[in-house]
Amino acid sequence: MNRYIKKKSLDPLETYVPAVIQAREQLVDAGKLMVQDPIEARIRLRSSAFEGLRDNIRALGEYATTNNAASERAAKDLVNRTFGTIQDFDFQLFSANRNKEPVGKEAETKLEQAISAMDDLLATVPADSMSKAREVLKSIESRALARSNGDAVEAYDEQMLQRLVPDAP
Repeated sequence: MNRYIKKKSLDPLETYVPAVIQAREQLVDAGKLMVQDPIEARIRLRSSAFEGLRDNIRALGEYATTNNAASERAAKDLVNRTFGTIQDFDFQLFSANRNKEPVGKEAETKLEQAISAMDDLLATVPADSMSKAREVLKSIESRALARSNGDAVEAYDEQMLQRLVPDAP
C-alpha cells in the first residue's frame, strides 16, 4: 500500500522547530491564564502557533526517526503523548468552564504533562537546529519590537536575513 501513497517530502527541520517552541511558550502562557479565564486559555490553544501544531509535531516525530534520535515507535509515542496531553489539558479547561467551576489541580497536572511532552519531543532536535530556531524566534521578537517602536524594519530584516542565511541575496 505504501507504494501507491505519495508522501510529501518534509521541509527542512528548521522550518518546524520555531513554531513548536513558540507553541510551547504559548502553552505556558495559557497555563498562567487558566485560573482567571479558562475560555481565553482555550482560545490560545487554538490560535497563533497552535494553528499548524499538528503538522509541526508530526514533522518533528518524523525527523526524530531519521536523525536516529528515537526509534520509529518511540517517536510515534512522543507525538501521541504530546497530542494527548494537550487534549487532556484542553478538556480540563472545557470542563471547568462548562461546570462553572474553578480550574483545579488536575488541570495544572495536565498542563505540566503537556509541557513535559513537548520538551521531550524538542529534545530530539539536534543542537544546531535548536539554536538556529531560537535565533529565528529572537529575530522575530526583535522585529516586532522594532515595528511597535515605529522603527524602520527593512534594514533590520536585511541584516537578520544575512545573518541567518549567509548566502541569501
